[in-house]
Formats: sequence, C-alpha cells, structure tokens
Amino acid sequence: AHAVKFGIDTKRIGVMGNSAGGYLANLVTMTADVEEFNVGDFLDYSSDTQACCDIFGPTDLASVDEGFPPEAHEYHKSPSATEALLLNGVTYGRNQSYDIHDDLVRARWASPMGYLKTGLPPFLIMHGTNDQMVSIMQSEHLYDGLKALRVPVDYYQLKDAGHGDDPWFQQPVIELIVNWFRKQLWINIAPTLSCFPVPASNINDFFWIRDNRRLNSREASSQITTQKGNNSSPRLFFTQKCSDFFL
Repeated sequence: AHAVKFGIDTKRIGVMGNSAGGYLANLVTMTADVEEFNVGDFLDYSSDTQACCDIFGPTDLASVDEGFPPEAHEYHKSPSATEALLLNGVTYGRNQSYDIHDDLVRARWASPMGYLKTGLPPFLIMHGTNDQMVSIMQSEHLYDGLKALRVPVDYYQLKDAGHGDDPWFQQPVIELIVNWFRKQLWINIAPTLSCFPVPASNINDFFWIRDNRRLNSREASSQITTQKGNNSSPRLFFTQKCSDFFL
C-alpha cells in the first residue's frame, strides 16, 4: 500500500527470517492467498511475495523435537513448551492447559507444512547440522514437500552449526543468502562492478548441500571472483558494492 512512498517494487518482494522469523517468513509466503488470514487494512493489495528464505525455522509445530533425546520429547509434551504457548497461550488458575499434541489438526493449521501447494515462489532453506533447539528434520520435511510439488527450492546444511550461533554470521553465509535473493529478485539488473575484499577462506568448509554434494565457490556465491594474493593464498572478492546488498 505504501510501495511508492518507500520505493518498493511490489513484484520483487523477498522475505527472510531465522528461527521464529523463519516460521513467520514461511507462513507469510504460503498463506498469501488464504482468505482466512486476509484481514485488517489494505485488503485491496496483494500479499504475494516472490522469494522466501527460511533459516532453521519450525515448519511443523507438532514435531519440532523429531530425532531429539527422550528428555527433549518430555519438554515438548508440556503446556509450557514454546509451541504450546504460541498456539494455546499462557494457562493459569482454572484454565485448562494443553499439550501441542492434544489437537494435531490445530497444530497443522498453525504450521507452514499445512500450507504446501503448487505455485509457491522459490525457497531457500538453511539449517545447522548441530541444531539442538529446532530439529533439522523440520527443514528436511519442508524441502521434501516443496520438491515433490515442483516448487523451486534450494536447501543448505551448515556444517556443525547450532541454532543461531557464530557460524551463521560468517561472510560466506551472508554471500550465499544475498546472492540467492539477487538471483531471484534482481535477475534483470546488471551488477555494479566494484571489489570489496573479504578475508581468505575455504568456502567448501562451510556448506553441505542435500545428498551430501559439496558446493564449490562458484555454486555457493555466484557473484564472487577468486584472486591470488601476494602469499598465493586465495582471496575472495565481491563483484557488487557492499552498500548495494541490503537495499
């Protein structure tokens, strides 16, 4: 509704979030055409997005703990579990408490996996292989579901990363996400050629892709070039001004 005011191209809107933000990014993308949620102001305007990046977000509230130890399962059966509070609110006094599993239909209604369908925009899914808070199976199931529906989807596992810890803030991770959005939303816009130096790193150490196929630097960051430094060690350079990445 305020696209002109803020200089937004409504045909090039991407959403992204991590953890609960990834959950919301998925729902915003998947429920854009669901009338039940079409409430509030500006209903004459489309809610469509053109790209979605989900970083270790829950996708099925009833199985956030899939593959976790027994003690984790016990916590997620509790009315005080995060997903139970999200769905049922705080319980106290004589109010009845609810386990998320007491109403699986409602849990599905509140989960991105409940809105899988054909015609969705491209997805980028990322998850750490050592995530102890949201099971990596949440991303696995989302990937499988989207792929089965022929929705464009890229899925990356970040080796040994947990839930929002330091590995997620490494430059190669930022490069991958930014370049993926550029590919999806700016495909007809020529990049501004300007080099921004990045510390030398072996980008292959950062990523695993589905089916254990490793990425090379060209796949992981299509907008970088490799140049030898004085010590003959590789250095990575952006071919886009840093200030242009986050418009």
